[in-house]
Order: sequence, then C-alpha cells, then structure tokens
Amino acid sequence: MHLPGEHPEYLDLLFDSCRTAGDTLYAYLQDTGRVVDIFVGNQCERFVPGNHLLRLNSGQVELHLGDRVGIVLQPGDWFTIPDQSGCPLSYECEESGSLCIIPPSALQNALRAEAFSQSFTRMLMLQTQALTLAYTSASRYGTRPDAGFRRYHAGEIIIEQDAASDQVFTLMRGCARVEKSGVNVGSILEGDIFGVFSALVEGPYTADVVAETDVTVMSVPSSQFIQLIQAQPETFMRLLRTLSRNIQELNDRLIMELRDRGPSGTHTASS
Repeated sequence: MHLPGEHPEYLDLLFDSCRTAGDTLYAYLQDTGRVVDIFVGNQCERFVPGNHLLRLNSGQVELHLGDRVGIVLQPGDWFTIPDQSGCPLSYECEESGSLCIIPPSALQNALRAEAFSQSFTRMLMLQTQALTLAYTSASRYGTRPDAGFRRYHAGEIIIEQDAASDQVFTLMRGCARVEKSGVNVGSILEGDIFGVFSALVEGPYTADVVAETDVTVMSVPSSQFIQLIQAQPETFMRLLRTLSRNIQELNDRLIMELRDRGPSGTHTASS
C-alpha cells in the first residue's frame, strides 16, 4: 500500500507490517479463494462482488475519488469493495495482475481458528493506525490543498507555453523536458516541482513541458501553493532543490556556450 505525496517514513513501516500480517492470512485462505485476472483500465468494482475480502496478488490498483488518486494498492495488500450504491470510490487497475477473491463464508470459517483470528485482528489494527497517521499527516495545520493527479503519455504536453498558470505541478513518476520555442532547455525529474514562477507572478507559463516518458503529475491550484509550503516545510525544501538543479543546468549551458564562442567572442571552428 502506498500513499502519493509527502508522508512520514513511519507510515511506510506500518504498511510493511500490514503486508507481513497479510501474508500470514493468505496461508490460511489461498485455497478458499478464486483468482481473477485484472487488466489496465479495469474498474474492479464493476466485476468484483462487494463485501468480499480481496487480496492483490500481482499488479497495481489505485483508489480514485473523482480524478484524484488516494491510495495505491500493491501486491500483498488486502482490501474490500463496499456493497453500497453511490460509493464515490473507484478501484482502477493501473498495472495488469490478479486478485484473489475470498467469499464471506470462507472468512467466517477461518475466524473460528484462534491463530487466524489474532492475525486478522492485528492486520486490521495496523491498517487503522496507518490510515489514521496518513490522514493526520495530510491535514496538519489544517492545510489540505485540492491536489489532483494526472497522467500523460510520452510526447504529450503537460504545460503549454503562454497558457494561463493556474496550477503548480509535482512530477510523481517518469521524466519530462522543458522546451522554449521548440528548443530543449532543461529536464524535470521525479519529485521536481514546476510551474512555480509563472504562478507566483500571476503570468502565463513561459515554456512548454513535455513528457519524455509516461508520467504521473500532482497538480495544486496556484492560489493554494503558498499555503502548502508554509504548512509543509519539506515541500519548500524540495522546491529549493529543484531550483538549485535548474540553476546548475543553466550555468553549465552558459559555460558550454562561452567555450564554443572562444576568447574573441566568435564561435570556434569545428574540427
């Protein structure tokens, strides 16, 4: 299990403990379950029965609330799909794999065994602790920006030059390049924040940002970005690291250009 964005390291330890406890449960239940294949783009709630215990054997499933990714489920994670109409959550397969579906009757039978019951209770307690910590971390200082997640394929434009700068972006996965009038002027790596300056001066974006690979980005409304970095100092530090690397890239380009021009200010002849 994984939560996009910043969170305490201890949260990852809790999720690891949940997965370890879940492996113990699977030893009891794997012979009672039915394994089904899932494929990229599948919405699990459309073909998996509600209120069944589910284990992700392989692949990756994302829990969506509208166009936002809330939780990323990974192999070994257990979850259920509510058997209620009107539930706003969508369980979308991001990477093909398989699910093991445990019927309620099999779970009830397994709970009669004391060892299984203790392991199941431990896993539920760990999941509760992890999600409580995740929520508290996300809402500290009362600041919860309206972040959204978007995906782009390689070659697609993430930011278009001269477009209104209403969002600040963080590259969550993949890599991208910065283009100015068709010229490659920089790169964007995982964890980098971009679109900041245009948002701060309330002007249009000054360059194109193009996906080099398939990418996932998190976007935050420009109006909320200042509140975000005030409430979460680690976001501000990540921004400083991004800006420092950008300045270093510009310095390197400038030095190379000056060397090409030579001491007289004219371009040197190529050999």
